[in-house]
Amino acid sequence: DRGWRNIDNGILGDVALRAVPPLHVADVFIRTSVRRGEIAADVTLRNADARPRTVRVQAAVAEWRSGARVLDFSAGPDVTLAAGEERTVTLTQPWSQPRLWWPHDPFLHRLELTLREDDRTVAVHAERFGFREVELVASDDVDRRGFYLNGVRTRLFGESVEPTWKDGYTEGVGTSGLYLYNPEYWSALLDEAKRLNISVLRPHRGMWLRSMFALADEKGVMLIAESTINNGNHQGGLGTPENQRRAIRDLVRPLRNHPSVVLWCL
Repeated sequence: DRGWRNIDNGILGDVALRAVPPLHVADVFIRTSVRRGEIAADVTLRNADARPRTVRVQAAVAEWRSGARVLDFSAGPDVTLAAGEERTVTLTQPWSQPRLWWPHDPFLHRLELTLREDDRTVAVHAERFGFREVELVASDDVDRRGFYLNGVRTRLFGESVEPTWKDGYTEGVGTSGLYLYNPEYWSALLDEAKRLNISVLRPHRGMWLRSMFALADEKGVMLIAESTINNGNHQGGLGTPENQRRAIRDLVRPLRNHPSVVLWCL
């Protein structure tokens, strides 16, 4: 009972088996601030070795397409992890004039992490992101309240798209919403949305793939990431509170570094 429309569709996305060394980067959460002019990264380290390990995390930022390095983080302290321990360290670096991610200029960067132990590299990890900041302003002033992207008040002209086929309706995307999981179809849909001046799309209450958000990152289409949990008007759709919490965690953690995600929807 994780959701009401993802029960019998099977595996849709790519499946990969990734080998990592015993001491490795398990997760990264990148946070960018235009107002403060800085980038921060919460880096989760995991030591699956049978002995303690001491490591230093080195970080740099490169342009995603060209690979040109544009920022080096200051050297951080050594971190010692016990056998089997997982720990999160936060790296922060001022960045006064980054090239920002905009819908009209969806520029992407890559955070490059290197784990060094005794002057040798033991692991590397890269995470793509866009430097941008989203803010929602509440105000009685109609000329001030609203959605801000990179400090600029931005109108959201949106539409929802139906990514699954359950219940026999697809809300205007063809005879099967599963077309959305075809990269070529989804890519063409994003292009058409931009042509129609639609600035934000909401994949509605169904399954999602990271590749859908990766393409939106590259094309400059803002997305509302929505949970599969239904509001309860379908049998079994609501699920248990813990299943709902897990569904939200499973939505946010894989997608939180995608600059195209500007809102979360329960």
